Amino acid sequence: MPIYLDRNCRLKHSFIIKYHSRDTLKSALLHGLFIFNRHLFPQCPTVKVSSESVNIKPNPRIVPAFAPITLCRVHGLGNPICPEKNYYYRKIIQAWGEILPEVYERGYWFNLAGPGLPFIMVHRIRTQIPAGHELGITGWRVETINHWGSEAPSPYIAAKLMWDHTADVDALLQDFYEKFFGPAATPMGRYITAMDAALRDADYHTGSSWDMPWLYPAQMRQKARALLDEAQGLAGDGIYGQRVGGLRLTFEYLEAFIEMLQRRTVHDWVGAKAALDRTQVLREEMNAFDPPMANPNPKAKHPPRTEKSETNNP
Repeated sequence: MPIYLDRNCRLKHSFIIKYHSRDTLKSALLHGLFIFNRHLFPQCPTVKVSSESVNIKPNPRIVPAFAPITLCRVHGLGNPICPEKNYYYRKIIQAWGEILPEVYERGYWFNLAGPGLPFIMVHRIRTQIPAGHELGITGWRVETINHWGSEAPSPYIAAKLMWDHTADVDALLQDFYEKFFGPAATPMGRYITAMDAALRDADYHTGSSWDMPWLYPAQMRQKARALLDEAQGLAGDGIYGQRVGGLRLTFEYLEAFIEMLQRRTVHDWVGAKAALDRTQVLREEMNAFDPPMANPNPKAKHPPRTEKSETNNP
């Protein structure tokens, strides 16, 4: 995000330069650094441009924050099902690192534009943070959201790896399962592993909510439901039962959402409306937790495509 300062180095205003394909990356990079050098740091060396290559020597005080919004946000680096992300993520970070001493990663550790459906991304975080260290990323300024129920334990693992990129993720997960779920640790560990693997192994890449029926097919959801049932029976009525119940609500939210999409596809509008109403009830139950299991105000972040309209007739 380029920033303009006044003569006393106080923030005046800022703007964002975006690129939407690899063909526009060079022009966006050149345009942004030209503005930096011309207006923000007049003492910088000049920018030289040729028809085939770009020779840029920006001021080292420029610290780019790379937001990979146009890359796949489902899969991690090194995943053979998504070679494009592995290639372009590394290429872009390396390109910035060649011309500037510091580069930040300003990515997305939640299901961007999603309404709080399950999106466990341990597989992505466990590869991306160590790879960022390898590529020379100076720090992380990622975007997150409080979908605790739908993403746990992904934020926990991210925090641990940002502190120590060599941390043993499997050991961290086992410790989390035992301390967070108590007697239900084993089935909940298997549930989280299954939901995480469903994203890791799926050949779908859009994020948001459109691919949920394919990311979590019926047979997979049946297995996940059985694990949640087992865990609920072991957890009891205390704090462990509440924690299992919170994640269980997010799974029921997923099933109601998928039912809504499937009924809509076959023009069963009455059934789709009933499933949509059920998602609203489940969201209210999720947000009754402290902290909430889903973002309490989804409309502040996401388009209301999954929200019930109060102005529509039933």
